[in-house]
Amino acid sequence: MYDPHMETMIIGMHSASFALLGVLAVLVTINQLRSITGKLLMSLCVTLMALMISTLPSEANLPPALLWTARILDVPNTVLAWLFVKSMLEDEFRIQLKHLFVSLLYCLGAWSLWLNHWIEWTPYIVEVSWVINLSVLALFLRLLVQIWKQRRDDLLHKRRQFRLVFVLLVTGTVSVSIISEIFVRSISPEAVDLNKMLITLSLVILGFLWLARIPASHIAFLATLPQPEGAKPVATDKAKAILARIDQCMEEEELWRDPSLSLPELAKAVGVGEKRLRTLINEHLGYRNFPAFVASYRIEAVKAMIRDERKRDDTVSSLAFSCGFNSLASFNRLFKQSEGVSPLEYRTQNLSIASN
Repeated sequence: MYDPHMETMIIGMHSASFALLGVLAVLVTINQLRSITGKLLMSLCVTLMALMISTLPSEANLPPALLWTARILDVPNTVLAWLFVKSMLEDEFRIQLKHLFVSLLYCLGAWSLWLNHWIEWTPYIVEVSWVINLSVLALFLRLLVQIWKQRRDDLLHKRRQFRLVFVLLVTGTVSVSIISEIFVRSISPEAVDLNKMLITLSLVILGFLWLARIPASHIAFLATLPQPEGAKPVATDKAKAILARIDQCMEEEELWRDPSLSLPELAKAVGVGEKRLRTLINEHLGYRNFPAFVASYRIEAVKAMIRDERKRDDTVSSLAFSCGFNSLASFNRLFKQSEGVSPLEYRTQNLSIASN
């Protein structure tokens, strides 16, 4: 039964969400568009604004061309939300080919579902919908597994405590959305659209929190910018002794050569608790995660071996594996992040210098 008051309320809520998204998009453009997280948030705002238009009740009497455009633009919002969350949780996050491939697959599937309302291209539309929605859920569940596996490597104590809860909340929200899409859409499309709008509002709030850089004591991973040099705490005599022991373990004993070296193992070798070790490496040595700390020693060792005339005939991959790297792709990525060139380019440069 048509309820004009309900329709007015829904249109009003959509309009308010649209306006908030517009404000957030403008603020991101002004302040944070250079960062990858800012670019993703800006794109997410645009797709969510399109979602607010495409899910308006028919009584809004919008032009068909506008509705079609909005429907096309709103499709990527789920994968953009996924990438946005990944960029917030991962240090040095970059969009890779695999991210683009997954996003394209999802968008093609979602667009095909939408077109099926006008052109019935398959009798298995329900099954296709299930596959697409469950695939999205799998992406967020994989984020959850990733955070769980890396929980000991994160050197920011408050971020380490919060990020698991954060991803659980996001995954729960996505799960509610997918369940409503699968089981409720055929019964009450309005309820599903209302649920999407509420999820949109929660993402808007998250975007404002990220943009505002909530203090680290509340949501630490939202403020992941490195500290300025003067902001490092002064080391006590006890801290200096532990830092010297860390240096001894890494420089003299070369524990970094062990491909499976973990933070608990290093803490045991140093003779301190894991929490204390995390704090010292983060606050005094400037690293936010343990793998980056270990990789810095491995990369320096590879660079020294590349410059060594006696190692000229050794392949770069063999040098990397001998220094503790167990993934060539990971080594190439970390080396380029550190030096600005690939390992092969670094070798070519040093050979040119040596020949001159």
